[in-house]
Amino acid sequence: MADPTWDDSSQQHVIFRLETDEIDDVPGWVEAVEETPGVELLSVGRSLEIIKDVGDAREVDAKHGVSQMNGTHALSNMRLATESLVSPVASHPFWARPFPDVCIVHNGQLTNYFTWRRRLEREGYRFGSENDSELIAIWNSVQMSRGASLQSALELSQSELDGVFTYLLGTVDGIAMAKDQWAIKPLAAVEDEGDLAIATEEQALRSLYPRETSIHNYDGPLMTAIWEATSKAAVPA
Repeated sequence: MADPTWDDSSQQHVIFRLETDEIDDVPGWVEAVEETPGVELLSVGRSLEIIKDVGDAREVDAKHGVSQMNGTHALSNMRLATESLVSPVASHPFWARPFPDVCIVHNGQLTNYFTWRRRLEREGYRFGSENDSELIAIWNSVQMSRGASLQSALELSQSELDGVFTYLLGTVDGIAMAKDQWAIKPLAAVEDEGDLAIATEEQALRSLYPRETSIHNYDGPLMTAIWEATSKAAVPA
């Protein structure tokens, strides 16, 4: 167990980091922590840490030192708030509460969000926001906790979750992607000399790779892919 740390900030939002011994009952521990007034639990994991705040990418990096962190893979999102609060709690990425080491970024909207939320709440699952992206992360984690493989969960989400969506699911082992049947929300990826970059639009990738390089656009319906952190190679379906 290590001493807690927190970021220096003149803002009202402060990220508090705590390392603890192995937790036997993660859901129970999460529920106990979230009963603390003024505390919103952003993530729990052996390797996952979610950092989100108000401001542009440079401001968030300056405050939290994201560019100084080491890891195998990461998800990020610059959010345009259209239907919920402008606050860190309402921002991407979302953690799959209470499952350790699972998070999501998502482009789209679910039309059966409240139906699935009520079902999961009846089963005892809790939500930290009213964002449908959080539901997708929890929904996938529930399927895998019941024995489904990651690939099976992705495919099942395409029939069980209604709406238009493209989402990236982060796990310990890598990043997974699923698109709905309408394929309206774009996604492009570059796999270059062992590196992987994924973005909503090809233009963003061109800014990272100005030289000639191959960009794969995942523009078809009901597409899935899994990029493993060790190989960085996509396993499309």
